[in-house]
Amino acid sequence: MSASCTAVLLPTDSAIGVGVAAANAPSIRRTAVNALWRCGFTPRVASETGDLQPLFSEVSAYIDVLSHPPSSRAEQALRGALSRHLPVFLFVNTALSDSYQHFGEIIPFTTPDELGALIVERLAALQPLPDPSAPLNLHAPYTDHVPALPAPYLAHPHYLMRRLVGRERELEALRAWLGSAKPVLLLTGEMGIGKSALIWHWLLEERLSAPVQPLMLWDFAESNGSFANFVRHALAYFGNISLERVDSLPRPERLPMLLQRLAEQSAMLVLENAHYLLSAYDSVLPMHTAALSESAPATAEIETFLSALPTFSALKTLLVSRLTPQGYQAVAGVQLMTLDDLSAAEAQQLLSQLVLQGNAEMLERCAATLGQHPLALCLAAEHGNTQREGFSAWWQVHSAQFERAQSPQERLERLVESALSQTSSDARALLHYLAVQRFPVPHSMLLRHVAFYVEPPRPVEKPLYGQPNYEEAQRAWERYQRALANYPSQRAALQARLHTTLSDLERRGLLLWDRATDRYTLPQAIRLSLQAIGSKEERESALSAARRVYEPLAVELPEILLDESDLRALIELYVLRLSSGQSESAAVFYRERLSKLLLTRLADPQVVLRLLRPLFPNGVHEPPALESVKERAYLGHEMALALATLGRQSEARHLLEQVLPLFVAADEPNWLCTALINYGGLIDTERALRVRVFELARRLATAIGDVESRAVAHFVLLRSYIEIGQWAAATEAYEAFSTSPSRYRTVARQAAAERLVAQMLLEQGQDPSGLLNSAWELAVQSNATAEKRAIHALWGETALSLMDRPDAAERFFEETLRMADDSPALIAYYRGGLARAYALQGRRDEALALLERGVPPLAAAHVYVTLGETAQAEQAALEAYRQAWGEGTPFSRWWELEQARAVLRQLRLPPPELPPYQPENFPPLPHERDLRTYILSLERGTRA
Repeated sequence: MSASCTAVLLPTDSAIGVGVAAANAPSIRRTAVNALWRCGFTPRVASETGDLQPLFSEVSAYIDVLSHPPSSRAEQALRGALSRHLPVFLFVNTALSDSYQHFGEIIPFTTPDELGALIVERLAALQPLPDPSAPLNLHAPYTDHVPALPAPYLAHPHYLMRRLVGRERELEALRAWLGSAKPVLLLTGEMGIGKSALIWHWLLEERLSAPVQPLMLWDFAESNGSFANFVRHALAYFGNISLERVDSLPRPERLPMLLQRLAEQSAMLVLENAHYLLSAYDSVLPMHTAALSESAPATAEIETFLSALPTFSALKTLLVSRLTPQGYQAVAGVQLMTLDDLSAAEAQQLLSQLVLQGNAEMLERCAATLGQHPLALCLAAEHGNTQREGFSAWWQVHSAQFERAQSPQERLERLVESALSQTSSDARALLHYLAVQRFPVPHSMLLRHVAFYVEPPRPVEKPLYGQPNYEEAQRAWERYQRALANYPSQRAALQARLHTTLSDLERRGLLLWDRATDRYTLPQAIRLSLQAIGSKEERESALSAARRVYEPLAVELPEILLDESDLRALIELYVLRLSSGQSESAAVFYRERLSKLLLTRLADPQVVLRLLRPLFPNGVHEPPALESVKERAYLGHEMALALATLGRQSEARHLLEQVLPLFVAADEPNWLCTALINYGGLIDTERALRVRVFELARRLATAIGDVESRAVAHFVLLRSYIEIGQWAAATEAYEAFSTSPSRYRTVARQAAAERLVAQMLLEQGQDPSGLLNSAWELAVQSNATAEKRAIHALWGETALSLMDRPDAAERFFEETLRMADDSPALIAYYRGGLARAYALQGRRDEALALLERGVPPLAAAHVYVTLGETAQAEQAALEAYRQAWGEGTPFSRWWELEQARAVLRQLRLPPPELPPYQPENFPPLPHERDLRTYILSLERGTRA
């Protein structure tokens, strides 16, 4: 080794030359290259012929391994590296060490395992100390590098372990599907059967070698593989736009844009672990489960996406799933392909390639005993090869236990247990650590495992001569300097120990390693086996180790949260508590560290629903199964909000009705006030009850001095009072809201308040233009799309009702339809406004065509009157009157009722006689007496 080696620093990502001698010995080359990858270096292997100067010019150091006397070219290369003043590391078999002292200090080794560990230890000791504050990327680094079309986009490459054996029939089926009229192929099969291996072989050998069309691969089981993140990246790829541009789009607009792009594409989409989506589509599959990693509840977006795929004639979509959904496979345009065990011949061929020693008869028996299951065959072969007596002797001794297994999973468990019995304690600890991880883990996280981690010395400032306690401070500083000098070698020794452990696990087929990104994971079948056979102590130790690693990673968060993967460390800490059976601790953690991030900053109710679902073992129709009343109330409320946002209002309302008394029992008046406001927002047609709930919330907020909740209560009451025509109460609520502290009046909320008062003016026959202009400026300032849409609709109504400008109304309602989301009720309302504008302009056919697509009865009545269709107008007006009447005055929808009366007057018809509002005919607010008693105690200062 050159003299400079002890002083040189080798930054991570440095290119390291692998010498001629190592390059010419395949097993040695593999050992050296793997060791360099694990250090974070980029290996550059010397060529067997040609000029080596280009290699020397691009590397930061040069290593070679002499397991036998080197060739003259190898010696010449070593001299060349030294002449370029490169750090040279020469690893020499102990039998040859005395012959090569003239190259400097040499590093002797005896076995390949020792060689790999020595390479790691020597080179890692020369790396700069890691910055403890540097962020750690938990996700696949490929994902955010979205290439331009038509280059293939492999967001989550597969962890290839070996070349595919057999499967010619299945490969031919893939080729046949590609040429068929079926847009979607659903490839299913049990865990470990080789689905991913088959697909990757096909892609690498036949699709990526000569790409003829765009291709995207996504894995929903990755740490950043959520559906929302898929939509972001797929839109960037197929839309040929940047991720930044995608992120600037409102989320509801992204999926429709993606589906439009996919409909136009001649491309291929490969979706791994698609059961995360399919379980949301098909009720046959488990839609709710205590295992967070198993499936997700249904969402309208996922259903829309999956329903659209079979309709795209030019796009070929390959869904890879371990579950077979009955509903989806029956959809026209979907072809099912099930991957089974290998054939007998293929199983023997696989074993013959993997087993170092074994006759054909024994291999045949082994294949039959293991059910010709690919993962089981690989595990048996790899483990048998590590035995000193060889595979054949090992199989003869242990085959009986596999023959007694009752299922493929039990055989896998026994194979894993057999392999673990001969591994080190480090290997067992590391495997169980990986088994509690839901996603692939980067090498840097493995180095933070307690078995391979050494704390860096705590910094000590050099004392100033003459300061108080100078001698003691000087001794402390000297101890720190010694510890600092020893730290790199200590860390490197642990890194070498980790390398040895990882190499052993990989050699036994228990571990998957992506060398390009230095990330590790376990096959799902092996993960389940470890969870089944591990002791309670091993699992608790693994969970504890994982928590210690994630805790420092959860401190700093991105300024902008784009996807749940941005909260991965926090979410994993929550999941680890659940996995430990610490439901109460998980609930507190969620409330204190995840709640606001998920509901306000990320605003993804689907994530909330999936994370909270394990705390609701009896379903979301009742509060979570927790001992703490406070946590039951809070998380029940949180779940209800998520359900409501997902359009499951009846479930949300039912759950909130049970949560309200829990807030009383927990004596949490502030949360109760918020829950009352949210409960009132879920009440649709029972306007009397809604007003009563909001007024109760305002009274509670006043009693406890909750200024923010009081402002919100005034705001929601403003909307309710205007709806039922209580102008004085509405004006009072508006003034109270507008004089609330500005920090409690968001710009979007203020825009809505101005628009609501403009609506009140319109309903009273007054010009709302000034307030509408003010509302529009605020909506633009807050980028509130929904509010902009509502303002456009109100402008359209003003143009129709006050200005006699149907042409202007047409433009406004066309714009609202362009901006409309997926709400059928809103779309029907906007469509009705446009139909009225058409009718008033004499465009009869266009107006009637819109009526056929569905509009509210009031709009239909206006259109029919304008067109002279009196019979239809009467029928629509009477229906509109009944709908607006609702519970009866004074809780009818005032504006709609007046409009229906006006149409009936035009038809010279009296309004129908309907029963007035009678409180006894309508159910009260659940637990209302207890709630009012509690609020009264707060007002009197007499609560317990």
